[in-house]
Amino acid sequence: MADDITCAARDVICKGSIATATHAKLTPPKNMGQSSSVKARPASLTKEKKLGIGSWGVVYQGKLGSRRVAIKKIHEELLRTDGDQLNPIIEQFRRECEILQAAKHQHVVECIDLFSEGRDALLVMELMDQTLGTFLAANEGLPVTKQVEICLKLANGLQFLHQHNPQILHRDLNANNVLMNKAGDIVKISDFGQSKFRPTSKEFLTTQQPGCVPYMPPEALVLEARFNSKGDVFSLGVLKLQIATQVAPTCGILHIGTPEIKRRKFELELLSEDHVLKPLILQCLEDDLQARPDAFSIYFCLTLMLTEASDVSSCGYTLFSSLNSLPAAFKHEYSKLKC
Repeated sequence: MADDITCAARDVICKGSIATATHAKLTPPKNMGQSSSVKARPASLTKEKKLGIGSWGVVYQGKLGSRRVAIKKIHEELLRTDGDQLNPIIEQFRRECEILQAAKHQHVVECIDLFSEGRDALLVMELMDQTLGTFLAANEGLPVTKQVEICLKLANGLQFLHQHNPQILHRDLNANNVLMNKAGDIVKISDFGQSKFRPTSKEFLTTQQPGCVPYMPPEALVLEARFNSKGDVFSLGVLKLQIATQVAPTCGILHIGTPEIKRRKFELELLSEDHVLKPLILQCLEDDLQARPDAFSIYFCLTLMLTEASDVSSCGYTLFSSLNSLPAAFKHEYSKLKC
């Protein structure tokens, strides 16, 4: 089974039917908080209406020249605090800028530029039309093929982040941090405020992950929290479940420590037994992070579903039955491809 999928994966890549992740050996830019490296805000950059508020930042709709953009800045109240309180926030903002500038990919929101304004910095990004959560709420009865297409684009963006050198961990994947255009055919991962580069010397990041609790993996919900790429995969599994059911996760902080399949029983019972995404969702939601597939394997399975099956809804369990054996089977083959 794995060998068949390996060959099919090679054909998919060589035919060019699905874009693959870029493997450029990028490194983080230099400290972007230094005034000498950040341009002053140009007169052509204007803020318009407020789009959203986070724990330390505000996002506005605006324009850079004639282009519609999103502008992220630090809360005014925080800018008035002393250095000891402000410095960690500025450092977090710098890290988000660094990661966005390194993560150039069709399924990652584009960082256009960074400008200074007094003590503040303005992160200018491309402006999208809606969040994934808004799209799902407005499009009841989404066809299975459309569900798979959205999941594929998310997996493509995530596998790029995880294959980047150094690896980028998003750490806050949720339906509000996935942006789309009006038609829903452009899908981009956004909001890297909690993201970090993972040094190759560290298997896990051990700092607390202040992400959105219903999407967080069990290993990040304990006192001695730890997080690696399989944590993002878990969050992707929750997103896939939300896409397939069009119901937001409801488990919150209830029953933390019990098996995730039980915690998410309500949403899982909304899926039919033969839903094409169900096997993959279940594997992403494994309590044991080692049992979860990586983003690479998820991306290829979803790719094959769309390119090899005339009826997407009929190819679920067969395709995913050997998912955990796939990485060793075709990663070596992928590395040899030159097309």
